[in-house]
Amino acid sequence: MPKKKKRKKYQTPTGMHDILPEDQYIWQYFYRMAEDTVDFYNFERIDTPILESTKLFEKGTGAGTDIVSKEMYSLKTKGGDTLTMRPEGTPPVVRAYIQHGMKKWTSPVKLYYAGQFFRHEKPQRGRFRQLHQFGLEIIGEDDPSRDVEIIHTIYVLLDRLRLKELTVEINSIGCSSCRPKYVKELKAHYRYKLKQICADCRRRYKENPLRMLDCEEDKCYRVKSEAPHIVDFLCNECNEHFKQVLDIMDFIDVPYLLNPYMVRGLDYYTRTVFEFYYGGVEEAASQNDAPPEKEEKEEEGKDDKKDKKDKEDKEKKDEAEENKKRLAIASGGRYDGLVKALGGKDTPGVGAAIGIDRVVELLKREDKEPRESKKPRVFIVQLGEMAKKKAFKMFEEFRKANIPIREALGRDSISSQLKLANKFDADFAIIIGQKEALDNVAIIREMDTGTQETIPEEKLIKEIKKRLKKKK
Repeated sequence: MPKKKKRKKYQTPTGMHDILPEDQYIWQYFYRMAEDTVDFYNFERIDTPILESTKLFEKGTGAGTDIVSKEMYSLKTKGGDTLTMRPEGTPPVVRAYIQHGMKKWTSPVKLYYAGQFFRHEKPQRGRFRQLHQFGLEIIGEDDPSRDVEIIHTIYVLLDRLRLKELTVEINSIGCSSCRPKYVKELKAHYRYKLKQICADCRRRYKENPLRMLDCEEDKCYRVKSEAPHIVDFLCNECNEHFKQVLDIMDFIDVPYLLNPYMVRGLDYYTRTVFEFYYGGVEEAASQNDAPPEKEEKEEEGKDDKKDKKDKEDKEKKDEAEENKKRLAIASGGRYDGLVKALGGKDTPGVGAAIGIDRVVELLKREDKEPRESKKPRVFIVQLGEMAKKKAFKMFEEFRKANIPIREALGRDSISSQLKLANKFDADFAIIIGQKEALDNVAIIREMDTGTQETIPEEKLIKEIKKRLKKKK
């Protein structure tokens, strides 16, 4: 007999995931808290298209960045346009700022966005190819207080979400006046050590030397740790700007660490750059002060005695250790030249984005999300065509009264519907049969005791409210 063909099982694409109903409440909780927080600080919402011109990111994010050179999802339309699924939020917001003449609005313009972004990178802990971000932008002022306002707003939001082990790593990468001198010194430091670094960093040495400081490869870490610090090369204006930022940070008690090697991976950043980590100050400090210990990788085939259970235990241990590591959950910086680079007038700006996927992961892992019960406590049981019609009208009455309910309109058996009411842990069942429908009454059944009482339809809502109040 011919073999039966296996049915193809369709899965989510690599690096993309479903958000199931059981997790929706925590995502909605994040959005409610985020929007409530930024609304207090007078940010206004903006939504930009998922598809933008590819050149927008090549010019804005930077052709030499990993995002543009390796990670973008781009396509060509039938009309010949080259478009890209947005990999980040700042260039589209700046494009909208220019396109809609926001320069004429009251300065500064304070905007926020929330949405999905796409990067073709290696999926790992908290990192997806379809990712969700919540971002803030302040465009129109170069005052250091605006840098701190972005940092402070994010800190307040994360604190309201009860993520307490927060640290901000911060640095200044200067401006177009003082940065070239530093880049020259940086290249001099790396010039005779190119064989000690990875292939990507050798490419960056030629194309974009600052990006070498972004590298997380172990072999590059020691060379990087001996590199000159950019803050030692800041001009007077940049030095004063950074000093004021840190003075305000000290005053408002936002914990931070100076990270002299932070440059961020986007070309448009100037002066202040920062990143939020969840995981504690001590761990962050130790990671900055010393190169990470290399993990001993087990060489395949060298240890034949190592059985499957040992390997599984090692994998579980590695996963547990990975979960203990600090996690970058938000980042940003100042971008004083971006508006001009994208065709607008010279206008300063600063912004940041929160990785929602990572924050949700932490809330779930630490069990810090509020489990507000919104389960319906009333279940409508119906039997017969007239009763089903009555049930539809009853839904509207309960909706107007703001009383959540459940139903099983597709079932005709009263016993099966009552089983569902028990499964959903309803406090009350409202039973409507053919007789009740004709008599304009309904039966209220106490699910825990089984006691029942017939109530006129016009008194049903009032009676249910009274009983629900007693059950609290």
